[in-house]
Amino acid sequence: MTDHFTIEFGALSRQIGTQLREQGINLSVEEEDRFEMIARAIVMLYLQDIIPDSVRNNARKKLMKKISNCVHSVRT
Repeated sequence: MTDHFTIEFGALSRQIGTQLREQGINLSVEEEDRFEMIARAIVMLYLQDIIPDSVRNNARKKLMKKISNCVHSVRT
């Protein structure tokens, strides 16, 4: 199993849980749903011009860090 994985964020991206499972990573349904809701909220705020690009990008980085920490705890 590799230490690296990728996630695509955006309005047309596949669900986070699906993307992780395709890479051999399994999280609980609750964690997958929580991360998915956060990702969709970021997209919605951006598409409604509530947050600018810079805030969206920082939010995605923070979400990716939370996902990475969760994946790391599952692997150890």
